Amino acid sequence: MSGYNIAIATEKPKTFYIVVKILEQLDLKFRTCAPGEPFCDVAKVVITTRDEATKIDPQRLVIVDDVPDETTAIFDIMTRYLSVGTPREVIVGIDPGLHIGVVVLADGITIYSRVMASTVDACYEAIELAQLSRIRYPHASTIVRVGLGSKLYSTLMLRTLVQDSPDCSIELVDERYTTSPGGYMTDQTSALLIAGRIGRKPEKEDFLLEPKIGFIRALQHLFSWLTNNRGELSIETARRILADEITVAEALSEFFHLEKNRSNV
Repeated sequence: MSGYNIAIATEKPKTFYIVVKILEQLDLKFRTCAPGEPFCDVAKVVITTRDEATKIDPQRLVIVDDVPDETTAIFDIMTRYLSVGTPREVIVGIDPGLHIGVVVLADGITIYSRVMASTVDACYEAIELAQLSRIRYPHASTIVRVGLGSKLYSTLMLRTLVQDSPDCSIELVDERYTTSPGGYMTDQTSALLIAGRIGRKPEKEDFLLEPKIGFIRALQHLFSWLTNNRGELSIETARRILADEITVAEALSEFFHLEKNRSNV
């Protein structure tokens, strides 16, 4: 197959376009073919939509929606491409910080690796990945492991994970010796090391944040970062976030709502 192990077998233009972008992001070679063509019978992975999948061997099939969800597509493509059968354990590792590394290991095989610039998006991504694991592999043990390198960021991540996915199994991991010396892939590497370590269950103190000036300034910097320097977080709102009265996501939602109203005036 000359290194082309993946076939895109769809005649739907929008689906095709999104799948191509996902495969390019994963740096995976692919060929295109109409459902039923010869290459579809030999490709290791065949990506298509549900109503186009009738002639394809289900053992090599990855079914995507007409408008594929990127996270779901990556999860399903990589598990099929890397021949992940029925794993006993799926670990979502998170390296919290201003940039957040997120990885997924299935019995030690890396099936997902990404760095995200938004703590909010990264948390929801981790939740989606954990939910996907439970759906795809209901008999596997699915655990989310969060690094403890930053008290502020790890606590914000932990709060959202518990609030939005209360049935999620979470472990907190000592981050010592997980930080790479720098350069590209640093956050993924740290998240990978975190995923590979056994952690401990969260305790009450792990959800608490003191109203320290350092935390307030860090939150203000984070808010500015997440709003592309358009928003300014007040000290009062920062204190409310630290006290767990409001989330960063809620503060962002309020800011963007007010900004939209101003632009419509």
